[in-house]
Amino acid sequence: MVEVYLNNYLNLNWLRPENALCQAIDAFYVRPHLNGSKILEVGCGNGYFSFTMMGGELTQDYDYYTYADIANFYKNADIYDSFNGMNVAPLIRKAPKLKFSLGIDNKDSLLAQASRLDFYGSLLCKDLNDGIGLKEPYFDAVFCNMLHWLRDPYGLLQGLGKVIVASG
Repeated sequence: MVEVYLNNYLNLNWLRPENALCQAIDAFYVRPHLNGSKILEVGCGNGYFSFTMMGGELTQDYDYYTYADIANFYKNADIYDSFNGMNVAPLIRKAPKLKFSLGIDNKDSLLAQASRLDFYGSLLCKDLNDGIGLKEPYFDAVFCNMLHWLRDPYGLLQGLGKVIVASG
């Protein structure tokens, strides 16, 4: 199964194969825990990692680096924080069967890219340094791989604990 992930992530990360290997390993271990009808992704970015992790595939014509803006790369800028409006729908070979109910990120340009995948029930632009902002249990599962970017990751984890429906 890890080979399927690796092939799909290599297709996305042809320029950075070391990223493909790390992402394939992450997906292999995380995916079995993301079940249910209501799944939250915290820090969804452009959505491509999770789209692929959940079984989505893009054609060989898709290039993950299409949106990259390298102009300020050496000034420590996020090279993916740009969007040219490209419609990726014709490049989706296989859509995931299971989608995320909600994706949250703090960058509009990344959310614009994520919206083109038709993979999230809804998307929310929010600085998670200010907390999750949700109070009631609703989600069956939460996926978050961006705690290292936060000033208070423990505070966010406490908030996420409140939005997960207890399983019995």
